[in-house]
Formats: sequence, C-alpha cells, structure tokens
Amino acid sequence: MSLDGLTPETFDSMAPSVFPRVLAGPDAASWQEAWADWLLAHDGPDEAALALEQAAALATGVHQLVLLRRLADLHLAASRPELTLAVLKPIGRGAVPRSTLPRSAAGAVLAARSRQPLDRWEELTAELALTSVELTRAEAVSHLVKQDDTVRAFEEVLKKLRGLSPVGQPPDARPNALSSMWLRWARSWCWFLCEILGRPAEALKACELARARVSAEALKTDEFSLAFVRAQEIACSGLGDFTRALGLAEEHLQLAEERRDLRELCLGFNARAILHFGEGQLLEARANFEQSLELATQARWPRREAIATHNLALVLCELGEFDAARDAETRYEKLSVPIGNTAGTAEAALLLAAIAMGRFDLAEAHAQLTRGRKAAEANHWAVLTAQARALQGRLRLLRYVNDRDGLELTRCRADLLAAVDFVEEGAVAWTEELDPGELYALSAAALALGGNGKDALVTLSRGEQRVPVQNTVSRAALTLGRAFVEKKGLESALGWFSQRHFARTVALWTALSRRRQA
Repeated sequence: MSLDGLTPETFDSMAPSVFPRVLAGPDAASWQEAWADWLLAHDGPDEAALALEQAAALATGVHQLVLLRRLADLHLAASRPELTLAVLKPIGRGAVPRSTLPRSAAGAVLAARSRQPLDRWEELTAELALTSVELTRAEAVSHLVKQDDTVRAFEEVLKKLRGLSPVGQPPDARPNALSSMWLRWARSWCWFLCEILGRPAEALKACELARARVSAEALKTDEFSLAFVRAQEIACSGLGDFTRALGLAEEHLQLAEERRDLRELCLGFNARAILHFGEGQLLEARANFEQSLELATQARWPRREAIATHNLALVLCELGEFDAARDAETRYEKLSVPIGNTAGTAEAALLLAAIAMGRFDLAEAHAQLTRGRKAAEANHWAVLTAQARALQGRLRLLRYVNDRDGLELTRCRADLLAAVDFVEEGAVAWTEELDPGELYALSAAALALGGNGKDALVTLSRGEQRVPVQNTVSRAALTLGRAFVEKKGLESALGWFSQRHFARTVALWTALSRRRQA
C-alpha cells in the first residue's frame, strides 16, 4: 500500500510492514518522524535515534530544530552528553522559518499522536525552538560537569525564558512549551546547584521562580513535572527541611506510580533513600537504593545505575560493610566512564578513601584521597573539594590517634574548619557525603584533644545554632561531640548510632575516646 493510504487508526499496525523504505517528496520528514515515534514506543531509543537523524536531514525550519533537539535528548537520556553536543553544534542563531503540518496522511498521523508540547513543532516559534535547543545543550554540559560553562549556559537560558515570559503576564492555564522549559530548566539547574555547587538555597529559589511561571494544571500534568517535584525535594533535603522533602518524595513516587513511569520510580526510590539516610534509617535507605538500582537496570538507564550504585556504596560504608562498599564504588567508577561522568573519578576516589578509613587502612586512604582531591581541585568542583578537605581532616585525626603527632592535629583542625566554612557559606544543611553535624563534632573533638576545650564548645554551639533540629543524624553527631568535649560518657550517644547500625561512626568515636583516655 502507499504511504498516503495510511491513517492515524491504521498506522501503528501497518508501520512495521511499510517502514523503513526509501522516502521522497515533501512529506518524507514527517513520515520518518512518525516512524521514529513508532520505534521509540516499540523497539527502543537506539533504533528511534537513527530514524530521527534521517528525519532531521529531510526537514527544514522549526521542524528540523525540534527533530535535532529530540535526537540530542535521546543521546542525553542514554548518557551520551558528548554526542548530544555534537548533534546540536551546527545549530546557529540565524533566521529559522516556522513549520506547518502537511495537509496529508503524514500530517494527520502526527496530529493524532500524543506528543509533548516541546515536540509539537507546528505550534512553536523559532525562538521557543531555539531556546529548547539551548536548554538541552546546557544539560549536556552539566552532565560533563564543566562548572563555568554550565553556569553560563543555564544563566543564558534563564534570560531567554524571562524574555519569553513578560513580567505580569499570567502563565497559560494548560501545559505548553514554555511551561515545559521552565520546569525542565529548574529541575536541571537545581540538580547542578545542589550536587556540584553546594547551593541548596539558590536551588530552591530557582524552583520557586519556575513555579511562579507555571500554572497549577501544568505542574500536575507536564512531562517535566515529576522531575521538578524531585528537584524541590533535593533542595529541601540540602537545606535540612526533611519534613517537606519527605512529603515531596512521597508525592513524586505517587505520581510516578500513577503514570507507571519506570524511570521516575527509579528516581523516586533514590530520593526516598537519601531522606532515610539523613534521618538515620540506614536499613531503609539501603533497601530503597537497592530498589532504585534494580529499576535503573530494568530501564537500561546507565547514568542512574551508576548513581544508585554510588549511593548504595555510601550506605554500605556507614553500615561497616566495607568489602561490599568498595566493590560497589569500584563498579561506580567503571560505570562513570562510558556515560561521560567526569566527576565520577573524584567521587569514587573520595568514597574509597572513606571506606579505607573505616578499615583504619590509612595508607590506602591517603592514596585514594590524594587522587580524588587533585581531580576535584583541578576541575574546581566545590562540593567535592569541600568533601576532600573534610576527609583529609578525618584522616589526620586518625593519624593523631595512631601517632599522637601534634602537627597532624593542628592541620586536622584547619581542614575540618575549612569544610565547616564551606557548608556555612552555602547554607548546606546535609548531603549524603557531607554531614555538617559530623564536621562540627569532629572539629570540636580535635580542638578538645589539643587542649582547647573553650573553642571546642564554641564550635559545637555554632553547629547547634546552624543545623536544623529535624536533621536527625547531624544533631545526634553534635550530641556525640558535646559528650566527648565535656568528658562525659559516650555510651548513650554512641548507643543511638549503634542501634541504627552506624558502624563506621561508632568505630571512629570509640577510637577517639580511647586516645583521650590514654
């Protein structure tokens, strides 16, 4: 049968027997796009990517921009940020004509399909299409963890979005391309602000800015609404507002279950696990990270498989299951290479250093820490650099425990206080890798071991004033630090951690207590 004989009702059943075929004529790009949509729904992204590439080569104007952006998004979802940037590189800022659906069977098939607002090229202006391209480009750069380039890219997209959303203009009631871009911008920029720059307060402001430009209906139904809710949860978690964060995490999971979205379920379990971690529920955190990892594997999502593996390694380290933690983090580093996660090397080295410290293998800890710190400092990764300083302080403290070297104790205090300054400057209340409560407590312990009990108490007071009450683990660490500085028994404070299976923390403070008594 001819392509013109296909209708929206018959396309899905007839497409496999009709395509692929050599196409020609004015509707070729639209037919290739329809075929790509079919492949995406039935065969997967790799097959769809080839069809989209062919469709983009045949299309013109806004239609071509949208197809190239969709192709780039497929590569980005498959953790290929370099390929994403390569697809978008030829796109400039020149005049781009609008495109209209053909008045033919091809147009009817596309019009009948359920397409997201950003994919409806016949409704987009050139400015909207070009802004969506720049947003995908910014996300790809963020995945490569190029800090300065990422900041510039997201700031440029924000300028364009503000230009497309005049002050005082109420948001469109229904989901549309502009509301989708606001939500996508906020979720991606929020992630970078929290995970790389350590600025959760700024991230929450970005979410609030987007919320003010998006209608309540769009927040419920837009394709990026789930990711946006999760972005708010990450920011609230970083600020220590665990009550609000847990509510957002549960909202996210419920929406994901309603939509039967495997990938969003994967993200939701990861988010809930992080909150359990922050509340001291390690076994619950482990179970949720394992669920997230299983879903990432099912969804064939290498980026999230890597992240879930890393987070699971963090919990295993706290549980004192150091062999399993080391195996998981070594796997994470290997998984990071093919997905372009350049920060993975530094992250892995730092966690492997923490694992080695848990074993009291200080030589291995030093080697891994040196590797991770150099990578973090060379790339100006603020959060990882602060994490390296915190771990360096912990390592020096353990050396002092072994050798009673006063110089190590002095340097330890400098490292830990530098990490404290970082969390205070960025208003970081808690992250999986950087617990401010532990930083204040260890800083105070180092001061007390050096005979400076007065400053140790001042440091603890700073922590107690700054760490939110709902930060359960952080507050417990401060309680432990105060008992140590005031030379009270640690049984009660350590018992809290022991009951919750924090083997690493118990072993560390037990060693510090023995040194103080020696």
